[in-house]
Amino acid sequence: GLPDECETDVECPPDLSIQLVGAAPSVLDPAGGTEITIQVEELLGTLAGAVLEYEADGFSGSVSFSPIGGGQHVAAFPAFPCDTVVTWRATASSVEGNDYSTDDADSISTVYVVVFEDDGESDAGWTVTGNANDGQWDRGVPAGGGQRGDPATDFDGSGSCWLTDNVEGNSDVDGGSSSLTSIVLDASVPGAVLSYARWYSNDFGAAPNEDIFVVDVSDDGGSSWTVIETVGPTGEEASGGWYFVEFAIDEIGGIVPSDQFVVRFTVSDEGAGSVVEAGVDAISINASDCEDVGCDEDVTGDQLVNVADLLLVIGEWQCSGVCQADVNGDGSVDVADLLLVIGSWGNCI
Repeated sequence: GLPDECETDVECPPDLSIQLVGAAPSVLDPAGGTEITIQVEELLGTLAGAVLEYEADGFSGSVSFSPIGGGQHVAAFPAFPCDTVVTWRATASSVEGNDYSTDDADSISTVYVVVFEDDGESDAGWTVTGNANDGQWDRGVPAGGGQRGDPATDFDGSGSCWLTDNVEGNSDVDGGSSSLTSIVLDASVPGAVLSYARWYSNDFGAAPNEDIFVVDVSDDGGSSWTVIETVGPTGEEASGGWYFVEFAIDEIGGIVPSDQFVVRFTVSDEGAGSVVEAGVDAISINASDCEDVGCDEDVTGDQLVNVADLLLVIGEWQCSGVCQADVNGDGSVDVADLLLVIGSWGNCI
């Protein structure tokens, strides 16, 4: 139990500790089942139980965690209407009557569409071009050890990435430019987002802080290009380190989201020589898509099958022709539609 003085206002150590295992998910499956794992340690007290608490669109609830061994506990989110922002936290309670919670987190319940993902572990069809004498783009596990501005490891932990001349020692770009160009990708999915992690170092050598790293995109298969960012020649992000960036494709000026989308990374060492190193990793095009989520029994369209849908069916009883409550689409609202609504009662995902 707790020391006697902890029964007063004297500040005492916590009787439990709680933390998430892994990162908080940014996306939840609308159908439910996305799992959260926590680690709970008994310090001065004894664990009574833990719950996953959530709030979304004016309603709230909780789900109990189940122990899985080693002080870890797991709980799964229930179903939520698609495109709902869910605020949640994990709370552990002690027998001594104290509660301990993780920080609030926000996740969105949505269908995640993966258009393209490349973690550098396999050949995804990229093309390397350029007139540089040395330092052309290469793919593999970083071999340079980070001694001359190059990345010592990849970004996402998979092991490999794209980087300039993956060898030990003198591996930087010299005497020109090198471009890494993707295959043609489909970025026409509504809400598509281009994301990637980049590394750029240009802050030492004979002529430091004079060169740039350019990222541009095309919506016509590479016939024309639009620059989306220029890294350098100076600044913190031109001195090494992985930086994760993302762009909503429909917000990029000068292009139209299309199925002829191409992305290109170009790094150069022009003029007087300097040590220029670059890398890219975790390249993806993803989108959230709720258009195909739902069910016919959700007559009101609120992603729930409940009394509101039932009342709408009753209100349009014996309606013929075009009727909102004609669930089975047979041209009339009758007992068949009523039974379908009752049979799908609950969340409609």
